[in-house]
Order: sequence, then structure tokens, then C-alpha cells
Amino acid sequence: MEKANAGSTRDFRSLTPDETEYVLVKTTAAGPWAEDLFFIIVANGGQNWEIPNAHSNAVFDWLKSFPNVDWELSIKAATCTDERWFVLWRKDGAPNFDKDIQNSLSDRLLRFFENHVRLPRAQSESLAAKIISSFQENQRAYHSLRHINQCLWELDTLQISGPDKLIIELAIWYHDLVYTAGNKNNEALSADRFESDLKDHLSQETRDKVKKMIIASAHVSLPTALDEATQLFLDIDMSILGLSLFEFLAYEYGVREEYKKIYSGRFFFRRKKFLKILLKKPIYLSGHFKKKYEQAAVGNIQWLLKQSPYKWIPTFG
Repeated sequence: MEKANAGSTRDFRSLTPDETEYVLVKTTAAGPWAEDLFFIIVANGGQNWEIPNAHSNAVFDWLKSFPNVDWELSIKAATCTDERWFVLWRKDGAPNFDKDIQNSLSDRLLRFFENHVRLPRAQSESLAAKIISSFQENQRAYHSLRHINQCLWELDTLQISGPDKLIIELAIWYHDLVYTAGNKNNEALSADRFESDLKDHLSQETRDKVKKMIIASAHVSLPTALDEATQLFLDIDMSILGLSLFEFLAYEYGVREEYKKIYSGRFFFRRKKFLKILLKKPIYLSGHFKKKYEQAAVGNIQWLLKQSPYKWIPTFG
């Protein structure tokens, strides 16, 4: 049934959640005449198993004992015909995304509007529902509620409170609210949406700070001097680059999925240019995230650029 790494004789089904680091799905473009979906199970210490889709029932039965499995992603993976990575379950890091987490995000946003923006209950419910719905649009493979979940988890791990945390949380919720792959106006449109939603409920100073953060999340032509809150927000947005290679690959393939209408050669040429630019200076702006993710992020990007198709694509400048 299983193809395990060298020297492994253990049946993956004997692993407990505490002994398991990751459960992933890797899809390829080899179908329909060859196996094109594999479950990758990574145990503590790096031992791993690669299990073809033909034995998916055994994997799913085993996963029933795991908390907060992202079953929605397993369904998406089953219909995927491209090269992708999907994280179904992780032991550490941001909470695994399932219906409970989705509901908790909705509740968190509603409470935020009620408690910190002082919106009436009915208005809070309506606005929260619209925002959640925006992040569930079909074209979003990476810039979805899973990204928001990751960002909010990073925010909650920081030792900050007060106005800075509230402003950062607003920027997290709104920075990708309007998103169409390739549209250079996404951030500006998201900032406009923020202003339209909350102009009557927040001070001009607060709105200006949040809008500047949203615009800055394009990560191009950043001002030389950024306040600490903006630095932290931008680092949170880029934190995915410094996570495990599995998470990083899921992110990379998710971005490619969002740009699937773009010819591959053009996409990877532009993507390589962007990644090379990231390596020309520190990726993270704040001391906290430099220490936490800089080394791993640089390593992930350098590794990726050595893989196909990036290694065959010329770069200029």
C-alpha cells in the first residue's frame, strides 16, 4: 500500500496525531492514465510515507481520529489536474482550517465590529458576512480565509495590544478583500472598500493608518521609514515564506492556480523576477519576524529557484 522512506517498516495507520507532523496531498498532471494524487504523511523526526490515491479510504479512515482536518481541501485535491500541494493537517502552527475554524473566524470578525468599531449587532452581522463571502470566491486558491487564518494566528502570537493590534487586525481583514489575480489595483480597491464600510465609524487618523497598510501590502516601492505596526503587518502578510517547505509549496502552487489563465512561461518568468527581488534585501522588516522566519524564507526561495521550471528560466538585471 505505502511507499515509505528508506528503512521504514512502520504502518502509517499506527501513527497518533502527536506522532504526526503533517498530512498533505500532492497532485500531478500525470492523469488520467497514471496515478496523479498521493498522500504524503510526515511523522516526527522526518519519517514519511507516500500513499497513492488508490488507498485513499485507508488514509481517510485513519484521519478520522485527527482533530480539525481540512476536509474541504481534500475534496479540492481530488478534482485537481495540475501540480499542487495541499495541507490537510498540521500539528503545529496556525489552526487547521475546518468548519469550526471558519465559524470562529466569522464570530471573531463580528465581535471585532461590535466591540472595537462599535457597530450595531445587525450591521456587524451583515458586514462580517459580506467580508467572509468575499474570501470564499472561487478564484481564490491562496488569498482566501486560510490566509486570513494564518495572518490572525501570527498576530495573536505577538506581544502587542491596544490600538496597534486593532489597526493591524483591520488591515489583515481588508488587505486582500478585493482580489483578482494580476490586477494592480487590488490593494487600492480594497482600501476603498475599507473606507466605504467604516468611514462613519472610525476616526480619520485610524482610517488613514489602515489604508496606508493596505496599500503597502502590494510590497512594492515601500517607504524607507515605516512605523512598527506597519512593519509587523507586512511581515505577517509575508510569513508564509518562512514556514515549512510544505506550507511554502502549497502557497506557491496556490498562487499559480490563481494565475492559471496566464501562459506558464510568462507567469514563471515574472514570478522568478519577483522572488529574486525578495532575495536582494531582508525579506522581513521587524526584528521579531527577521529572527523567526528570515533564514527559513531565504532557504525556501533559494531551493525553489533551483527547481524546474525556474532553473531553466533566464533572468535579466
